[in-house]
Amino acid sequence: MSDDPTGIEELKQFSDVSLLARVAWAEGRGEPEIGRIAIVNVVMNRVKKKGWMGHDVRSVLTKPYQFSCLLLSDPNRPKLMAITEKDKIYAGCLAIAAEGLAGTLEDVTGGATSYYAKSIPRPKWAANADPLITIGNHVFYGDLDGTGKT
Repeated sequence: MSDDPTGIEELKQFSDVSLLARVAWAEGRGEPEIGRIAIVNVVMNRVKKKGWMGHDVRSVLTKPYQFSCLLLSDPNRPKLMAITEKDKIYAGCLAIAAEGLAGTLEDVTGGATSYYAKSIPRPKWAANADPLITIGNHVFYGDLDGTGKT
């Protein structure tokens, strides 16, 4: 197992807004816009919490194994590295990310700090938790205390 599964050095070429937009694009490009907003909300809610999940946008996003699209082994990684503003969904993600960083983005998740795609089995961390909301193909959860309770 690599000590740096997200290739942090390679990600330094991107500004915080660009990196956040790339994650929203990679994790939510098949979702309606509200789904991409929700992904940015999760990141910003983690930043506000300033706990083990990270203390700023970059540390939250590059925390190992938290956002699968950033893993060097993920098939989305090369796509998110190459995306440009010519892609309309990515251009929209840049605007959403800028609002998130400015603190002006409405939180459509009700305070979620975690989510998973319904296409995968329910993760162990969500086994005993009640979701806050389902948006598109993602299920969003609040601040879990390790027991699965929010």
